[in-house]
Amino acid sequence: MTAADFLYQAFRKCGAIRPGYVNNADMLNDGLLEWQALYDGWNADRTLNFTVPDYIYPIGSKTGLNGIYGPNVQFTIGPIFTFTGATTNTSTTVLTQYTNGLIIGQAITGSGVPVLTYISAISTGVSITLSQAATATNATVTFTITPDFVGPRPEAILRMNLYMTSVSPSQPTRIPLSPISAEQWANISVIQITAVNVTTVFYYDPQFPQGVINIWPPLNGNSLEIFTWGFLNPPATLTSNYSAPPGYQDAIVYTLAQRLYHLSICNVAVNKVPFQYLCGQAAIARAKIKAVNAPMPRLVSDFQSGPPKVGVCDWGILLTGTPY
Repeated sequence: MTAADFLYQAFRKCGAIRPGYVNNADMLNDGLLEWQALYDGWNADRTLNFTVPDYIYPIGSKTGLNGIYGPNVQFTIGPIFTFTGATTNTSTTVLTQYTNGLIIGQAITGSGVPVLTYISAISTGVSITLSQAATATNATVTFTITPDFVGPRPEAILRMNLYMTSVSPSQPTRIPLSPISAEQWANISVIQITAVNVTTVFYYDPQFPQGVINIWPPLNGNSLEIFTWGFLNPPATLTSNYSAPPGYQDAIVYTLAQRLYHLSICNVAVNKVPFQYLCGQAAIARAKIKAVNAPMPRLVSDFQSGPPKVGVCDWGILLTGTPY
């Protein structure tokens, strides 16, 4: 089925078109935009995603932000992104209004920016300060921000392991890391100590578009193994083919019909169903896939072995997508 096929079903269910008729271009484009907004919301819910991918990111000698804690403590994760600004020769100041998503310590590249330069200060919506002076005056420079770990930005980290290869590269060993809260991270007295190849705890700050992983003790070797929930991608165009696991077609069609119901200005269906019925069918369809995707409930006694767990184990909390 193409995206247009899904949207045809959705518009039929909400009474926007009669049998045998076709959607006009404006209706289809509205539907595609609603699908994108729909998945944006679903990606914030663990149980609406059908996979828990496993990512392994090696730690190199120069990996990590040169931020407020120094190297080897904070690591950015997410996509590469760009922004524009103006440089002045021999000056460390870059004039730019695009400061959202920038973090002190991020590596930055661009025309007239020396190698190994990072952001040392940020004036929101006005300028940033570079760790090294620019070598040219340019009115418009495209700057590139590359994270330490190039990959999907986790909405939340369900589990993180230290993936040890330094002892036996042919037989890696996992050491589970304990998640801590922002308050617990703030209570660590001495952050910057000599980096080693073993760490024990992490605090994840889901900044956007790149998240920040904070670990302690500082890490200068091995790898970090990250488990997070997947990312649903809506179709790019109306002619794009789209497929998903069992249950998703019903959930997509009914939920889109619910969202498009009030955009249909003409009631052309002979027996148009009530809005409340669509809402109920959409909720039933989503409940089916949420039940399949939900993590396994566990009793308190299941937490007695392994590293100490932080937080609570509650079925209601797990269903919301909050990591345990």
